[in-house]
Amino acid sequence: MIHLLLNKNKFTLSDSTVVNEGVGGNNTQDIINRQFDVLQNDPDLTILMVGTNDMLNSGSLISLNDYETNLGTIVDYFTDGESDVLLMTIPPCIESYVNDRHTYPDSYPYDSLTLNEIIELSNEKVFDVSQSKGVLYLDVYSLFYGNVSLEPDSLIRNQANAGTEDGVHPTPGGYTVIANEVYNYLTRKRKNYNTIVCLGDSITYGANVSGAGTSLPTAETYPGQFKNLIS
Repeated sequence: MIHLLLNKNKFTLSDSTVVNEGVGGNNTQDIINRQFDVLQNDPDLTILMVGTNDMLNSGSLISLNDYETNLGTIVDYFTDGESDVLLMTIPPCIESYVNDRHTYPDSYPYDSLTLNEIIELSNEKVFDVSQSKGVLYLDVYSLFYGNVSLEPDSLIRNQANAGTEDGVHPTPGGYTVIANEVYNYLTRKRKNYNTIVCLGDSITYGANVSGAGTSLPTAETYPGQFKNLIS
């Protein structure tokens, strides 16, 4: 009887369906606008990483307070839909590249801060929401910290490793770091999930890497590499 009970409760992620719901350019308000469609996947776990556009994209900026409010709204929507939620912080950027591409309006409230300091403040909001809502939390920023530069081994795409002044999207190696940490984190939690939805912007989508937009085990996106790990 004990043997049968252990088998019944055996932990495994290998049968999980992983869905990539990243959309390039999305900020938290865009996620709110399409969350109903995402919920149609009937996720048991929703992994959310969003904020780069909210904080850095001059066409999508919102205040930190609105960012926090929006995150809370998104979390409530999915938890009300009986999905667990894992909130992930956003990675640091290569500031010189981002500043070259974006001109921030006079109303931009963070002129005295560097872009990465703004990211750090937004990530504090991610942590705060995870605590207030009682949902899961994973710090991606700390995984990338100290590994974002203009050198070829940077985990964020740059001229040396990708031939482009990107500055915000992970390299395939960067996606490997995220996927491994998600896998290890969920393995430690030892909870089975039938459907896992990875929700976010172009970072989740996998902009400029092989298999962008998918969670195929052959894709270089973090959902794809995660799926490969559990297959």
